[in-house]
This record gives sequence, structure tokens and C-alpha cells, in this order.
Amino acid sequence: SVKELAEEELNDGQQSGNDEKYSLLDAAKLLFTNKYYVMICATYILQQIYTAMLNMGIYYMTYILFNENLYGVFSWAINIPLIISLIITPRMVIGTIGRALVVVAGHLGSVPLMLLFTGIAAFGMGPWQGDMNAVIASCSEYTYLTKHKRVDGTMYSCTSLGIKLGGGIGIAITG
Repeated sequence: SVKELAEEELNDGQQSGNDEKYSLLDAAKLLFTNKYYVMICATYILQQIYTAMLNMGIYYMTYILFNENLYGVFSWAINIPLIISLIITPRMVIGTIGRALVVVAGHLGSVPLMLLFTGIAAFGMGPWQGDMNAVIASCSEYTYLTKHKRVDGTMYSCTSLGIKLGGGIGIAITG
């Protein structure tokens, strides 16, 4: 969970109106010495690799399972549980277990089991989808509290960096 801190808490009870100036190199040092930034960025990269790999599903459905209409069914199996889990957002680790079971079901050649485990895995992705931006904001506050520098805008670059790197790696792997 993330607790948003008031401006007074961040500045030891004093109001802050100063604009800080720092170079791109200083900002990069601040970001990459924050372990939480690195973890969030890595999570975005892995999520984008997952998305790129998922997008080759049409190939799998068409040429391995010989039914391209299954792609739409699997898309629903991902999105409906994701929406439901966003509503309840508990701590879950079933996403990884569900993905592993999809692989097992694929080796068994069972489309119904693959579909079931795809839904379970997507259900486990809900908390990540719903909470990541709040965690980035908290990570930015952490940098301010430990380094006394504001990098809010730059901190949000981890989403862009993760999406670009992860998407590129995922597309390269599936290509």
C-alpha cells in the first residue's frame, strides 16, 4: 500500500516553493540509485515483454491450434479476470502460477485448461495494473526524503522506459 505524504511532512513542516535545477546526469544518478525505481522499471520491462509475447497468440491459435477464433476467446479470458481483480485488488501471486499452468496445459494439448489458466493468470495481474502509478509516486517521495531532490517528472519516465525497452525486447523475441 502507498501513503501519500503532505507537503509539510516532506519538508519537515516547512512550505517549499523553490524550483530545483539539476542536470540530466544528476537526475539519472538519482533515479538509478533508488532501488525502487529500478524495481518498477524492471517490472514495466517484464510486463511489456509479456504483452509482446502474448500478441503472438494469433500465430499460435492459427498455426498450432488451427483455430484463429480462439484468440478472441483467450483475450476475454485475460481481460475479464483482470477487470474483476482490479475491483478487489488483494495481494496475489497467482499470476505466475497461472502462467506456469498455461504452459503445462499447452504441453498437454488441452485448450480448455489453457483457457482456464490464462484467466487465472490474468486475475493475478490486476493488482499490478491498478497500483503501479501510486507506487511510482511513492518512489518519487522516497527519493526526495533520502536525497532531498525532487525528481517527480523524471521518476515517471520509468513507465516510458519500461514500455519501450520491454516492448522492443518482447517483439524481438517473438519476431
